[in-house]
Amino acid sequence: MAETVEIAKLRRQQTAIAKFGSFALNESNLQAILNEAARVCAEGLGTKYSKICRFRPEEGDLLIEAGFGWRVGLIGNVVSRADASSPQGRAFTTGDPAICEDLTKDDDFELPRFYPEHGIVSTIDVLIQGAQKAYGVLEVDSDTRVTFDQQDIIYLTGFANVLAEALASTEQRAREAELLANEQTLKAQALESQIIAHAAQKTAEARTTFIATISHELRTPLNAIVGFSALLAKTPLNHEQSAYLNVVQENASHLRSLVDDILDYAKIEAGKIRIDNAPFSLREIVNGVVATTNALAIERPIRIELTIDPDLASVFLGDAKRVRQILLNISSNAVKFTKKGLVHIRVFEKIKHPDRPTIRFEIQDTGPGVEPDMQHKIFEFYEKLSQIEQTGAGSTGLGLAISRAIIRLMDGDIGVESDGKAGSTFWFEIPLSIAQPVLASPPSLHSGQDQNIATRKLSVLVVEDSHSSRTLLEIILRKLGHSVSSCGNGAEAVEAAKLQGFDIIFMDLQMPVMNGIDATRLIRALDNASASALIVAVTADAFPEKHQQVLNAGIDQIISKPFDPESLADLISAYEKAK
Repeated sequence: MAETVEIAKLRRQQTAIAKFGSFALNESNLQAILNEAARVCAEGLGTKYSKICRFRPEEGDLLIEAGFGWRVGLIGNVVSRADASSPQGRAFTTGDPAICEDLTKDDDFELPRFYPEHGIVSTIDVLIQGAQKAYGVLEVDSDTRVTFDQQDIIYLTGFANVLAEALASTEQRAREAELLANEQTLKAQALESQIIAHAAQKTAEARTTFIATISHELRTPLNAIVGFSALLAKTPLNHEQSAYLNVVQENASHLRSLVDDILDYAKIEAGKIRIDNAPFSLREIVNGVVATTNALAIERPIRIELTIDPDLASVFLGDAKRVRQILLNISSNAVKFTKKGLVHIRVFEKIKHPDRPTIRFEIQDTGPGVEPDMQHKIFEFYEKLSQIEQTGAGSTGLGLAISRAIIRLMDGDIGVESDGKAGSTFWFEIPLSIAQPVLASPPSLHSGQDQNIATRKLSVLVVEDSHSSRTLLEIILRKLGHSVSSCGNGAEAVEAAKLQGFDIIFMDLQMPVMNGIDATRLIRALDNASASALIVAVTADAFPEKHQQVLNAGIDQIISKPFDPESLADLISAYEKAK
């Protein structure tokens, strides 16, 4: 009979292990596995209570994480020390089963208060030991006195091993799921970033296209204002008319600067601004800026002073237009904000080098100064000096930001020094390579009105859909002594070129019916003199990539609107000399 009881007990315990193993194999929820382990383990020993305590390394204790038979509130809240003072702690620290068959007579352990509440008399604890770590302790308790034999110890130890494998497998699946989730999250984030970047690119392209279109529309009428104002200035005017014309020209110049600023901003945003590298005379650039600054300050009690290092090289390699733009922008601001006193421009080598010195430009004024809290902001786009309201000086809020962006493209730096009370010193530094001196160009033959008369009469075709721009070109060219024909679109230009051989064709690019690029390609394919004519694009488009497209189409040169009569005279003079 005794053997039958032992066999039944063994089968019950084996069934419990198999039952739990099957459950754990198909379950991924950790808490569900722990709860089932506590229930099935107690069932295998035929007791009313069991619990699983997880070791917490950070706290150094054992937390009841799952249980069977206990009152509500114990699970997840009660801990015991991971040392020999408790049955759980002893099993965990020694690795051997901790058995107490009669807790009422055992003084070795500090028993928790909830043991007497449930009438716990006997307890056995075994370590849950995995391959990589100890997870905690598996405990079975009874409210009647139980003598745990070797078979019970083997059962609990085996059950704890199966539980350890189940926990390790569950943790591994959790790690893999987390890695997969992270991978999917990263893919989703990458896709989202691509979508955002694409949208941002499309937005930037749309903004750039819009600015370019608006610029084109502004430059065409501005071309007429600048051009006809220049022609009007060469006619006899009384004092009142001259004063009115000066106001028109001054505001046209300001509007031109505004359009240029907006275009530069669009180019910077689109990453399309270009820094040229050609020989230029720094002294000529500086002297020209000083002359312009003197003209701006002529009606104010302001002295313009220049100190330039006499040891500077005569010729540098760099972008002369951009250097002039930056220096003139800062110098003009200095004049605007200085009611009286001094604007002092200094140019010298900050870092000496035999091939590529760093040139420092300082523009000091006696204006109101720049407050310290504004000094880091004024180089941001759309930031203005607060003194604008005091001085009445106009500003787009773009000039200094554009200057900083260009200077950085030239590997330089820019800043301001001021106590915010009186006076400022704006400075910028750029490295410039020293170039070999070149022979000076002969003076222009077209510096005065009398010298603008052509040495020979050329046949010129003007192709322009804007009536005012077309009329302006016709007047300038006829004043230069040339024979001029005109038409309003590319298709008419091709027909005119078929009928007559032209020496020079001034070609607008954006026109109805046929644009200037298509017209140029057709003219180049003709078999008369027009096919080899000098074709000059007259455009309000200021983006360099469009310029390259124009040149690739067979156009020889480009002039941008607005232009002045002298630039056309110089262009034609150069053509005549080349012929």
